[in-house]
Amino acid sequence: MTSLRKAFRAAVILSLMAWAASGPLQAQVLHYAALPLGWCNILGPSSPAGTAMGETVFGGRGPQAGFLNPGLLGLDGLTEASFVFRLAHSTYRTRMYNPVSMTNDLMKWRRDTVLPEWGGFAFAAGGWRFAGGYSLAEEYNRPEVSFEPGQLDGQSGRLHGLNAAVARSFSGSLGVGISFSYRFGKIDRTYDRRLWWSGEYLEQHYRLSGLAVNFGFAWKLSERVQLGLALRPPVKMALEFEYLRTYEDPPDAQSGSAEGFYKLPLAVVMSAAVRIDERSSLTADLSYWAWNTVNSGGGSFPMMVPDGPINPLRLGLGMEHDVKLRPGFLKGLRLRAGYIHDRQHAWGVALDYLTGGFGLDLGKVEVEAAAKLALSPVEEYDRTHTTFFQLGVRHKF
Repeated sequence: MTSLRKAFRAAVILSLMAWAASGPLQAQVLHYAALPLGWCNILGPSSPAGTAMGETVFGGRGPQAGFLNPGLLGLDGLTEASFVFRLAHSTYRTRMYNPVSMTNDLMKWRRDTVLPEWGGFAFAAGGWRFAGGYSLAEEYNRPEVSFEPGQLDGQSGRLHGLNAAVARSFSGSLGVGISFSYRFGKIDRTYDRRLWWSGEYLEQHYRLSGLAVNFGFAWKLSERVQLGLALRPPVKMALEFEYLRTYEDPPDAQSGSAEGFYKLPLAVVMSAAVRIDERSSLTADLSYWAWNTVNSGGGSFPMMVPDGPINPLRLGLGMEHDVKLRPGFLKGLRLRAGYIHDRQHAWGVALDYLTGGFGLDLGKVEVEAAAKLALSPVEEYDRTHTTFFQLGVRHKF
């Protein structure tokens, strides 16, 4: 037992060394003026347990895990439902020239949103395992900023997902599954410029829709080791665009619409989970995103995907420890931590996060909480920094 504990401590140290060696820490790469379409390596909805463990597949719990790797559904015979809410805290900062003091002053803006992120269920029937639910696939809300006097630039939006999955177990050690996610949503952008001699107001509306399919395989090699492989083929997202531009002096208005599409790339995710002892476990994900195989879209209004030098790899590391408790109302306390290194194909930067959270086992009900903290150097400007908090409940029937 002592050797196993030493191995667990060594794994923790190695994880911290990997974090320290990953290079300069960055916040979200998205410049404010850029629409965040197809520029994030997001496979599917992550449960609070999975988020706390570095958004790793085997760190996930409940129906949501089946939409990252549907093969996991085949290895889990529980009937359960889960609900998750998310708080997103976004900030944007830049330096602007002050003609009075003749200095570059620091300007800051912030925005907080609380949204339902997931609601779903999973059950078994006739040797098969099924799951379904709603997810908040992506959020496009940004702080309203003013880059110059009399100007306001705002953006809001969500990408929703309606999800279904089916899986089956073979010999009790191999799970094979497939999931479908119909994604739809919109982005609304506004640009308001008011000067004493004139005014201009611009509205832009984007409607998005597409179908994502995930294939998943999960192998239970032993009571201590599990491996997983998930494949998501390229996803074509339809795009509808409308705009309205109005002027005050002289009064005038312009409007228009167009259609197009953009694509999300092939994603391959390799996962592993190792149980160190009866209370401690480690998880890891390594995913490949084939962005350089994706063209810039098409139609009368194609969404341009920025060129990048690489097809990035995304690394997720997680750990969990089950705290021993005296018998009582609280059946278990699980402490979780993780790290994410998400290299972006464009602009040559990476998104780095520290994650953490806990799970309270109340018997048939488990309450889970997680935080995903964006890391960035103090001197970084002109980017959106977002930190996420999740709170969820799982009920096992």
